[in-house]
Amino acid sequence: MKKISSLIQRNHIALFFIVVNLVGLFTSRILMSNGMIWFFALALIPNSVLSIFFEREQHSIVFKEQITGFIKYKPFLAQLCIIVVALFGCIYTTDISNGFKIITTYSPFLFMPIAFGAIKAFTKKQFIFILYAYTGIVFIATIIILINYFLHYDTINIGLKQGQAIPTPYHEHIRFSLMICFSICALIYLAIKNYTISNAKIEKRIQLIMICCLVIAIHVLSVRSGILSLYICLMAIAAYIIIYYKKYLYGICILAFIVIAPIISYSLIPSVQNKINYMLWDLDQMKNNNAKNYSDAERITSIVAGWKIAQKNILFGVGTGDINQEMNQLYEQDYKWLAIKNRKMPHNQWVWLWASNGILGVAGLLFSILYVLFYHKQYKNILLICFFIITISSFLYEHTLQTQVGVAFYVLSLLIILNYLRGKENVDENRI
Repeated sequence: MKKISSLIQRNHIALFFIVVNLVGLFTSRILMSNGMIWFFALALIPNSVLSIFFEREQHSIVFKEQITGFIKYKPFLAQLCIIVVALFGCIYTTDISNGFKIITTYSPFLFMPIAFGAIKAFTKKQFIFILYAYTGIVFIATIIILINYFLHYDTINIGLKQGQAIPTPYHEHIRFSLMICFSICALIYLAIKNYTISNAKIEKRIQLIMICCLVIAIHVLSVRSGILSLYICLMAIAAYIIIYYKKYLYGICILAFIVIAPIISYSLIPSVQNKINYMLWDLDQMKNNNAKNYSDAERITSIVAGWKIAQKNILFGVGTGDINQEMNQLYEQDYKWLAIKNRKMPHNQWVWLWASNGILGVAGLLFSILYVLFYHKQYKNILLICFFIITISSFLYEHTLQTQVGVAFYVLSLLIILNYLRGKENVDENRI
């Protein structure tokens, strides 16, 4: 059989599946899952088989090294912590069915590091391409969402006054706002590093236009978690520019924007006004002990309930699968006034892990984060810092890693960055 191309490598096929994953984040859960499965399957194909179709120095890597490549790069290996602890929690869980469901949700923490370990570190050009694909897909999805918003302007704004959100893919408005925030940070990172593929002048203009549009869009969407993450990331970026590049004026301008933007957005953007006003009204209801079935009250109640369970099961938790039934029992005992349809699982990732897997669950996730940051001083990479700011801040008010979209966003974004950073071990290039 003729070889299709001497230019196509395993990494090129991997890039295609990564793009499929990114598209699936906004269009189809099935496509998202299949993209991950195909990417993982690529890791299991021996080089000798792949070389039948695609020519390359395929025999230079032994198949055993290929499928265990993630072990050599310890930050990949560290991502197994959360699923290992969850599997341990299944030993003493009574709800096996729900435990299996949670393990399935966590499964990308196992097979995606293996998939990334089977390919080579991304070159700078490949990394830029992925960030362009990521931000481009987010940009297109954002434009479509905003068009729908303006087409149903009055109806959606009325909903915002009642605590609802602007419609987004899968109704994951919080996760979507985090993706917008990460895209803004990725574009700023490209601009700071002067990273372009071909025409630097045109690409820099496009980067600037996309940054401005996405910053406006994240305010129009008025998802508080995404806006808060953006402001914290911008503070980190300002500090980075001042410390590493000594560009004090740029840093001061970013800090000034952080101060001015909330005032301007509240004054000019109706969706922001409606969301903030509803939040203040909701909190006022809580102060007056009238918090029944209001969105913020429901979230806070779920965190308090989860914390009560965690306090009673500090070391090992109630078991990976038992958190649902434990929460339901607690709602019946202490929060019976809350309608069944509005009873939520703990809206805090740390509390969820502590309640279900004990201090081991919290320690596992925390270790995986800290190990990545301090491995070869990777905390110097501002995009990696921004990613963890976005995700860790979301952990405080969301169970980000308990949904398919949340796990896909976390794992895919993190491993893309790490697969580029691990290249600094093999090539003479400062990737930090």
